[in-house]
Amino acid sequence: MNKNKMGDILVNRHDINAEELNLCLDIQNIEKKEKIGAILRHFNFVTDDEIGEVIAEQSGWKFFRGTYAPDKEVLKVIDLSVLVKHQVFPLKTVNGRKTFVCARIDDMEITDIVSDSFPFVEVEFMVGVEKDVCFALESLMQEELNKKVKEHAGRINEQKNVDGVAEFLDELLHLAVVHHGTDIHFEPSEKAVEISLRVDGIKFSFCCLRKYFIYTIVNRILTLCELNTGEYFKIKDGGFKFKYFDRQVDIRVSIIPSIFGPSMVLRILDRAKVSYDLKRLGYSFHNWKKIQNLISRPYGLVLITGPTGSGKSTTLYSLLNHLKSPEKKIVTVENPVEMPQSLMVQIQVNEIQNLNFASAIRAFLRHDPDVILIGEIRDAETAQEAFRAAETGHQVFSTLHTNDVVSSMLRLKDLGVDVVNISNSLAGVVAQRLIRKLCPFCKQKIKIFMENDNVAQTKYLDEDVTEAFVPVGCPKCVNGYLGRTVVAEVLSMDDEIRDLIEKQNLNMIRQLLRGRKDHKDIFADAKALFLSGETSLDELIRVLG
Repeated sequence: MNKNKMGDILVNRHDINAEELNLCLDIQNIEKKEKIGAILRHFNFVTDDEIGEVIAEQSGWKFFRGTYAPDKEVLKVIDLSVLVKHQVFPLKTVNGRKTFVCARIDDMEITDIVSDSFPFVEVEFMVGVEKDVCFALESLMQEELNKKVKEHAGRINEQKNVDGVAEFLDELLHLAVVHHGTDIHFEPSEKAVEISLRVDGIKFSFCCLRKYFIYTIVNRILTLCELNTGEYFKIKDGGFKFKYFDRQVDIRVSIIPSIFGPSMVLRILDRAKVSYDLKRLGYSFHNWKKIQNLISRPYGLVLITGPTGSGKSTTLYSLLNHLKSPEKKIVTVENPVEMPQSLMVQIQVNEIQNLNFASAIRAFLRHDPDVILIGEIRDAETAQEAFRAAETGHQVFSTLHTNDVVSSMLRLKDLGVDVVNISNSLAGVVAQRLIRKLCPFCKQKIKIFMENDNVAQTKYLDEDVTEAFVPVGCPKCVNGYLGRTVVAEVLSMDDEIRDLIEKQNLNMIRQLLRGRKDHKDIFADAKALFLSGETSLDELIRVLG
């Protein structure tokens, strides 16, 4: 085993510098139980892969980068709960040996368990990224947990009393986290309480309970939120923390009164599930290079645009994580602050205290910032202050609810921003959407025949017959899809575009961009994803039309 310390190895590899390491060592002196790797990741000084590579170097094991396909035979010998506890994934191989991908190399108990379980088989251990290992194990848990929760719902309905509701809610929260769900919906109707999950942006029905259970469920959640119980016909907002194995998951609660009883949504904010590594968000190489160019500019406003649920906030945090360092002062104003971040001063809008986006930006300019994040530009005052910050030599990042890059300029103009200011201070725009990816374990190749009267198809099909993949569905995915990625259009301002803005000829910008070989609109980006077999034609049409 390599006895060199992780920090020294990372410095020698030029993954971090000495100042970043010293900051993390100072933190470790305060937080004695915290590992240096966890602190480095907290500050986003290194990526998950870099940590994994160093752990592999220290252990002498190989670093695993492939697809997490399970060896189901191992699960007949070692219980899944043991593998989950020790964060070890049984990898399917073709070389006859048993291979296990480990998130922790210092767990001697699991290596002994594995060796004792397979005494006559060659066993190999590899190092994997902790997040990837955990996600892969969760995919193995999904089928078993689905069955368990549905059976529990059936027992509650049969017994016709409230016993077991609290335990059922706990299991349901576990299920949502395992499925990488973002929301749980409880919707009382005339006949029952319909329970749905939102996964990868799609809401699907999961199970039903008897109608009168909604009051027990809501009271349980209100208790966890430390709010008054029994107030079923008032709008309620709150939150609580849910323990999922060895980590805390934030749950945000929204309750509104409906004609059949309180309707409730639990928003799941699992920090471990959100990647703020800009390189891992899924941008195409073409768009990634353009985004790098945007964030390398020392000043100017960069806008991330798209509808609700298109990943704008994740992209913003990823951009800042890519930029942040001990040498930079980063300040943010958000409504609300969804994810606390390191090396940033984050402020939450509070209208009661007269703290809004515009007033916060004015205060920021006296706070010696290098980078400013504005959660959203939604009114004229915020827009004016955002451009004033960009004009005074700051990097400014924000979001806007528009459909494409040119619409963003029209929206800014409608908000009263002078076209000269847009021309001088807008560095660029990223318009994006989230697209579901086909499950790699069950997707199926077919031939798609173009229908001449289908306008949507003509955007993505060039030939009469195209070989492509379609969703099938298996225990590892949701209706044939597994995870999401981003498709985008990136506009980086140049003199030709600035000239058209100042002439207020914004429609000409669209024609100019169509004629440029170095520019790809969002449809071209999505088409490339479809032709490479990453997603389906139906998914592109669903998201982009």
